[in-house]
This record gives sequence, structure tokens and C-alpha cells, in this order.
Amino acid sequence: MKKLYTILMILLSTHAYGQSNVLYIEQSGAGFSGSITQDGVTNRIGTSSSPSIINGTTNTISVNQIGNSNSLDFAVYGDTNTVSITKTGDSNSVTLEIGSNGQDSSTNEYTLDITGSSNTIESTITGGINTVGITIFGDSNSITNTISSSNTELTLTVTGSTNIITTNQSGAGAHRIIHDHTGNTGTFSFSQGGTNAKIINIITNGNNQSVTVSQTD
Repeated sequence: MKKLYTILMILLSTHAYGQSNVLYIEQSGAGFSGSITQDGVTNRIGTSSSPSIINGTTNTISVNQIGNSNSLDFAVYGDTNTVSITKTGDSNSVTLEIGSNGQDSSTNEYTLDITGSSNTIESTITGGINTVGITIFGDSNSITNTISSSNTELTLTVTGSTNIITTNQSGAGAHRIIHDHTGNTGTFSFSQGGTNAKIINIITNGNNQSVTVSQTD
């Protein structure tokens, strides 16, 4: 099934090759432009109870899925959001929400690049002027990040497999998390909250690592 609303036909360039590609997009507002490419079998962009919604103005999104059994549900609310997602490999799943239904989240930039299989990413962003960059080289990694503050930065680079990374940034502070990990089977938890700016900048190497960092006022 391929379903593309008329309002996007001029602004959105889509390409789908292979079989069982599913595309659903519903956009309201003006100024949206994007390019979506699906190449392979059983790819989809939408559903899991239907997302794939862009609601607002001046949004830019570019999604590229290459491989089999990839899935992506996104919902971008607000204006001036930039989302770029590239996935290469099999069975990767991404759930992305920028803003919440009825609550704008503006001027956020989100970049995700996955090379590998069976990785799971869940991102929820409800603040404004945030920058997120996630790069994964490996298989079966699980990343969950929640941002409910503004002027924050999250940069994650993972080289390895079966790692679990959870981040939570909240409060009025301009928080920053930069984590570069090389290795397998690690568990990492980073939390920042409060009105004062917090910085976590950490490089980890090796297998079976366990790191928890919590910063508050």
C-alpha cells in the first residue's frame, strides 16, 4: 500500500523499490519539503497506530531506508524542525516524536544514521531549539532518549552491538550530552535536570561496561 496526500505531491519526492513498501504521510501547514526513499522488502514509514504526521510550517525531513524489514513511525509537530534519518541494514525500528499533539516544539534538528541490523531507537522531544545526532555502527543496540527542555544537545556515537543507552534531559538548563562508545553489551544511563546548564562528555571503550551519570541542581 502506498498512500500520499495530495498536499505533498509537489513538495515531497518519494521512491520505492521492491515489494511490500508502505508509505503514509499526512501534513498540514505550509513550507514542508522532504525526500523519502525506500529500497527493499517490507519497509514502511507510518503506522503502529498510524503516525507519520507532520503538523506545522517550514519543516524539512529526509528519510532513506535501504534493506529489509525496516520500520519508521514519525510525528513532527510544530515548525522549523529538521529531521534526517538514514538506515542501512535489516530489521531496524525507529519511533520519533518531536513535540506532542497540541504542543508545538520548534527549531529542533534531528539526525540519525544507522548501519547494522535489529537496532531500536525511540526519541521523544517536547522542548525547542534542541539538536540531536545519533550514529550507530552495529547490531541490536537499543537507544531511548527523552528531551523536555530547550537549548539542549545530544550526540551519541555507538560502534558495537547489543548496547543499551538511555538519556533524559529536562528542566530549563541548556544541557549537553556527548557520548562515544566502542564495544559490546554495555548499559549506559545519562540524566540531566534543573535550571543550570549541565555537560556530560564521555568516551567509553570495551565490552560489558555499565555507566550511570545523573546531574541535577
